Amino acid sequence: MNFLCNLIDNDGYIVGITGLFFLLLSWVFHRAAKPTLPAATDKGTTVKGTTVKGTTVKGTTGPGNREDDGRQLVSKALKFEKKDAQEAAATGRSTTETIAPKPVLETQKRRITHYGLGKTRTGFVAKLRQLFSSSSVDESILEKAEEILMGADIGTRTANHLLTVLSEKTKKTTTGAEAWDILKDECASILKDTGDLNASLSQLQDRRKSWSGKTEQGPWVILVVGVNGVGKTTTIGKLASKFARDGKRVILAAGDTFRAAASDQLKIWADRSNADFVDGKPGQDPTSVVVSALLKGIEGNYDIVIADTAGRLHNKNELMDELNKIYRSIDKKMSGSPHETLLVVDATTGQNAIEQAKVFDKAANLTSIVLTKLDGSAKGGIALGVTKEVGVPIQYVGVGEGIEDLKAFDAPAFIDALFLE
Repeated sequence: MNFLCNLIDNDGYIVGITGLFFLLLSWVFHRAAKPTLPAATDKGTTVKGTTVKGTTVKGTTGPGNREDDGRQLVSKALKFEKKDAQEAAATGRSTTETIAPKPVLETQKRRITHYGLGKTRTGFVAKLRQLFSSSSVDESILEKAEEILMGADIGTRTANHLLTVLSEKTKKTTTGAEAWDILKDECASILKDTGDLNASLSQLQDRRKSWSGKTEQGPWVILVVGVNGVGKTTTIGKLASKFARDGKRVILAAGDTFRAAASDQLKIWADRSNADFVDGKPGQDPTSVVVSALLKGIEGNYDIVIADTAGRLHNKNELMDELNKIYRSIDKKMSGSPHETLLVVDATTGQNAIEQAKVFDKAANLTSIVLTKLDGSAKGGIALGVTKEVGVPIQYVGVGEGIEDLKAFDAPAFIDALFLE
């Protein structure tokens, strides 16, 4: 106001009026430029054919907030449609028809989640469940079962075995429910049919649990093998955390000296799990790193040493040579070590996991398998394929990124969760 009065006092009356006029005009245009949003209603919001019903935007303090809420709501609806379409394609159904398991008890739901089988149960298992809902089993039903099993990423050998058993045991008139039970029982038999290795694994677990670096000649040594990208480093970290919670003193050995980030990642897991850590220089002989960790374990009365190994192996001969060198070297320092050799495979890779297991089974003295990323895959049946093709028992399954998301594998409980109706 002082500014306008000065203009008037200095014979600037016209200039003052003009300034006031433009100030008022600017305010009017500013108000008109703000967008007018439609009022939130319970009739729904439609964007590109997607309708979200019963929606009221609450708690907003301005047009911008209300608009953001609306966009987020539509975004969630579009993501739901996309996910539904993907699941429909995976299960062979239309988007208007859902193949869903019967409602299960809360304890059963926990078991399904425990083994990460939610997606698998809506994949080939759901198709087989629907197929065997028929009152009787004939040749056409068995042909459809063959199509489902061959496309289930459980391995050709495993699929053929299950089909042979179904064919032989359903020669007489058999109901779909009976065929379902036959399939379930045979899958359970596959996971149990690892011969002496199952008994050996149980014995190893008991020995490891009671093992103490103070009373034995050295630490319990676990060698972890597998290709890059399967979750090897994460699995080692989770194992270290599990053993530390059990009161064990643990050392992690960064034996993968070829991958630049491997040592750094393992160091992070060592810090998280309160384990000690031994590493080497990039490109250093992996055997020397593992031996250094073993010697530290012997001198310091540590209970467990877990050694990572290189995942970038160009051929079977190189794989065999490197692993054999590690075996020979640590056995010289501590007779009988390593006590366990764990193979880590990624469940999402399907039949590739089976081929990896075959290669490592020839190159290493595998004692058990760790099946990772089971929660993110509809290929949980790979547990059957790996066990049948390789004959090595599964000891752990990875069902998440959390430090406690490595679960002990129990074959009967796994089958029950897989075949829950």
